Amino acid sequence: MNNTNTSIRYVRPKDLATHLSVSISTIWRYAKRPDFPMPVKLSEKVTAFNLDEINEWCERKNTGRIPSSI
Repeated sequence: MNNTNTSIRYVRPKDLATHLSVSISTIWRYAKRPDFPMPVKLSEKVTAFNLDEINEWCERKNTGRIPSSI
């Protein structure tokens, strides 16, 4: 049986902004775009982004700023 770890890794907007070298406001502006991964509500007060989806978005955009150690 293949026992791969398929857990989803999430990143908070502040950390995502730091690793993409943009402001938090820019993260929320990106979130309104149809090509940017949608944020996920983890609880009433916690919103995050799927790190794998963010990495795929970065690759598609060829930004070269893929978060490596979030």
